[in-house]
Amino acid sequence: MPILFILMNLAIFSSINAQNKVVIEGVVRDSMTKEALIGATVLISGTNNGGVCDLNGHYRIPSVSQGKIELTARYLGYKTKTIIIDINNSKKYNLNIDLKLVGILGEEVVITAQAQGQISAINKQLSSNTITNIVSAKKIQEIPDANAAESLGRLPGISILRSGGEGSKIVIRGLAPKFNKIQVEGVKMASTGSDDRSTDLSMISPYMLEAIEVSKAAMADKEADVFGGSVNFVLREAPKGKKFDALIQGGYSQLFNNFNNGKLVLGGSKRFFNNKFGVFAQLDIERRNRSSYELRAGYTNITVSNPSPDNPIDVSLANLYLQHISRKINRNGGAVVMDYKLASGSIKFSNFFSAIGKDILSRYEDYRPNFFQHLYGLSNSKQNLRVMTNALSFKNSFGALTLKGGAAYSFSDNYAPNNAVFSAIENNAFDADLDIQSGPSSVLSKARNNLKNARVLEISKDSFYVKEDEVSLNLNLEYVYNIGKHINMTLKTGVKYKKLNKEYDKEYDRIPVSWAGHGKKIRKAIIEKYPWMKQYVSAEVSKLPYFLFVDSTYSKKEFPGGDYYIQNVPKTELTTEILDLSENFYFKDYQKSNKFDYHGTEEYKAAYIMGTFNIGKTLTFIPGVRYELNTTNYTGNRGNSSVMLWNEGYAFNDTTVTRQNSFLLPMIHLKYKPVKWFDIRLAFTQTLSRPNFSQIVPKWDILDASVEWNNPYLKPSFSTNYDLHLSFYQHKLGLFTIGGFHKSIEDLIYNTGNAVILDPKEFGLPSNLKGRPVTKIINNKFPAKLWGLELEWQTRFWYINNFLKGFVLNINYTHTKSEVQYPKTEIKKKFIQEPPYQITENIDTFYTDRLIYQPGDILNVTIGYDFKGFSTRLSFLYQDDIFAYTHFFKELRGVSDKYYRLDLSMKQKLPWKGFEILLNISNLSSSVERDINVSRGFPMKEQHYGITMDAGIRYRLK
Repeated sequence: MPILFILMNLAIFSSINAQNKVVIEGVVRDSMTKEALIGATVLISGTNNGGVCDLNGHYRIPSVSQGKIELTARYLGYKTKTIIIDINNSKKYNLNIDLKLVGILGEEVVITAQAQGQISAINKQLSSNTITNIVSAKKIQEIPDANAAESLGRLPGISILRSGGEGSKIVIRGLAPKFNKIQVEGVKMASTGSDDRSTDLSMISPYMLEAIEVSKAAMADKEADVFGGSVNFVLREAPKGKKFDALIQGGYSQLFNNFNNGKLVLGGSKRFFNNKFGVFAQLDIERRNRSSYELRAGYTNITVSNPSPDNPIDVSLANLYLQHISRKINRNGGAVVMDYKLASGSIKFSNFFSAIGKDILSRYEDYRPNFFQHLYGLSNSKQNLRVMTNALSFKNSFGALTLKGGAAYSFSDNYAPNNAVFSAIENNAFDADLDIQSGPSSVLSKARNNLKNARVLEISKDSFYVKEDEVSLNLNLEYVYNIGKHINMTLKTGVKYKKLNKEYDKEYDRIPVSWAGHGKKIRKAIIEKYPWMKQYVSAEVSKLPYFLFVDSTYSKKEFPGGDYYIQNVPKTELTTEILDLSENFYFKDYQKSNKFDYHGTEEYKAAYIMGTFNIGKTLTFIPGVRYELNTTNYTGNRGNSSVMLWNEGYAFNDTTVTRQNSFLLPMIHLKYKPVKWFDIRLAFTQTLSRPNFSQIVPKWDILDASVEWNNPYLKPSFSTNYDLHLSFYQHKLGLFTIGGFHKSIEDLIYNTGNAVILDPKEFGLPSNLKGRPVTKIINNKFPAKLWGLELEWQTRFWYINNFLKGFVLNINYTHTKSEVQYPKTEIKKKFIQEPPYQITENIDTFYTDRLIYQPGDILNVTIGYDFKGFSTRLSFLYQDDIFAYTHFFKELRGVSDKYYRLDLSMKQKLPWKGFEILLNISNLSSSVERDINVSRGFPMKEQHYGITMDAGIRYRLK
């Protein structure tokens, strides 16, 4: 690459001039504790030229002219310090700087634990040249959250998706999890599902983290496939001295009165060989019950002619699905980080791994009033999810030139063997006066629950396996040069290569119990195992009565609030035995077992060049451009279900499609600091988002009356982003920020519904399929617009000379708005006067609404208080109006209900050095997550998980 050649020549030039230049470096520390002040800035006075302290408090200022130099060290919350040094005949000048806390005159200066975490996060955020939010190590470690997703949920612009009350994925600036990048040590985590590119964040323990960095405006030296934001989890390194950390914790779940939650954390670190070589290691073991009551309801329309705002559709209930879920989670994880300090750099080997085992038993009732059916059932599944990242990185400086690079490997697999389902059906299940327009609760009152009329419908099992792994290599060069006295330039360039492998395999087996063949075999086996059933069951009679399997000891379980309940569920032990007995009688469903399977690779190549120009003491200008080339090669199955025989197989062909796309992406950042207490940040960036894995697999399936078709020729979506960020900071004020953003997103991917096949060649389909309906997935030709406002205030009351000085306050508010024109294809039939007398047309139209997952308003308020050895934190979350379900008819769309949540954490130090006790109460308000239908206010989804409490004892050797 020509840029690398240029920098090599610059390196030679810098070595020639090195005799006239000096490198100043050192560590900035707290004057009392001697702890490193991460994010402190050391500048040459009167300029914007200097260094920012890293995780070890180390700063470096290369290419400094000899002579008298005045340095200024700043760290919000500490007194600014100015030092004059005289450098002569030296290539390197070492200068350690100790800063003193700002305090009230005459008072002893004491900084509390939560205040330390806040100060560290503020300073790291201020020292960044881009628009970031940071959670520091001290903030994470003092009163940690259940997992990393919960910690992120307290930052502006971020909302959480939960499962059983536990945060699992995040939405940044109203953009779905698949539009955001999750990294560990700068290495992208492998996605954890078969469909999109999102990652389960419940895998990451907060105890192993040094910091969480959320970047909301991309820079040219980072991968560009991100719309909302990029999250980087920084693992802890070994500080000086010997450290040890141990936590034992037990827990309680209020909803099911369960005391079986527990957690064990063991970690430690030490440095060797005169502090050059460090090792940090940690192990996390957790057992948790995340059981819940859950509701899902679907709605449809009673057809009206020519629906319009003046003639709206009538909403009716399509189905109501109620579950009692027993969810047991076993989580094991850990991290090992080794680093070696070089004379002018370091080598680091970071390793993170996590494994989650989930045992999920779901007992459910499914009401289908349109068909007058009531289904009963039980599903029993085991899921095993593993993730891992390994990263070897190095950094070394040669005067004004710095070389950085590394290699990394990320891996995930998700395996669910033998997910078993037992289902029964009751026909004619409702009273004749059932009104499906009266809402879900009315369906319960009209259900007959006639168990003698219910029969076992099917026994099935399935398994799936998803695997993803990726290797990457990167090399970066950075050159610092002073252009006169008041302009400092850093030129950076680099290349990156990645190779991703992805595969998905599904197997499905079933037993239709009423069938003459396979059904007769299982009925006979059941009679032989349970002779007491003979009076009700005959192998020759197809009906297997459901009442034989109903758990009579299961009292009616009402959801909190009492509007819904479950009562006629299968006996867990008996049903599980039946599922085990069925093992010899399944037959393979070849269509479901093969139709969704795929495997493929993605090859990624990128290069960039970026300059950072510090002009005077007020202006930083960062232009850059990034080039990315991505080649995908996926193999999927193309089959014909219309000619399939259940017991003979499913005819399909493997098909491979290779695609390539490239982008040249400009990035421009500007930081202007007119006064010491205020700065303005502007950013113009262009980023992209690649299609879901399941969307670009070259798959189709020909059904009896339609065709399911994937679009392997989808383009990546593309976003043009504008950001404006204002920061106000002062010792008493803390940090107050106002940020606004606008995104214009092109080529978003949507399913437009069914279209008629007018030209089979357009879809690559056989010519005899002309006129069939086909699913149509396209790039939206209408750009989506997204606007947002973010406010945040972080402060503490150290200057108030009474009990209030122990308070720490964090408040943030986010408002987002978006507009998307969702494409919709309608099939219209038109009659004509001559053969063929009827023609079919595709009419392309659209409807306008918001982006899926985009919230209206988010408010986070966190109040912390420290007094001597006691520390507490109360967190309040308000979330309103998240767009949850889209539909062509506005009356069938869904949004989240208002959500309020309170969490409380407390910690008390014990008389024995290093020991403390902890208590965390999550969802103190017993809040319910609920989605509602926009026109009628009926529930579409509810999750009830109640209050959870954790209490433990922790020992830390500092």
